[in-house]
Amino acid sequence: MPATLPYRPRPPLRVAVLLSAPWAFADDLCLDGVEVREARRYAQWRRRELEWTSMGAQDLPRALSQGRVDLAIGGLRATPALVAMARLARFSDQRLGAEDCPLSRGFGHVWAVSQDAWREWAAVKAYLQLVRHRPALARKPAAPTGAPGAQQAPDSLLNGSH
Repeated sequence: MPATLPYRPRPPLRVAVLLSAPWAFADDLCLDGVEVREARRYAQWRRRELEWTSMGAQDLPRALSQGRVDLAIGGLRATPALVAMARLARFSDQRLGAEDCPLSRGFGHVWAVSQDAWREWAAVKAYLQLVRHRPALARKPAAPTGAPGAQQAPDSLLNGSH
């Protein structure tokens, strides 16, 4: 009889958030926004828990290159620093249910993944490609604040450290 390996839970997906409405914002103790909702769907698709942290734009490239976070979201642009220190996947907010927001028209954002996280980068690209071809997946509303499944914002988002 073959030996079975012990179950190892997958580590949480560490997501750095640049708070930038309407893409990502803290609202009544809960993170929300177009990219936050999509990151939650991505984590569910990958069967991973999320661990959120808030960062400024200048800190994101270094955190990604040092492996302190796995994924960065929040209306990011492909700046030279981000291109040099992270793997990028194009996030098209128009495919993901934000076409009614006047700020979203013509914007091309990226999700940034740690340079060393090849598998995560491939999974992010595959997921965003899947969503592009199945827009109904992206239009599913997120759980309202306080509802089962709603995720609370960490203290770091609420104490003004962003």
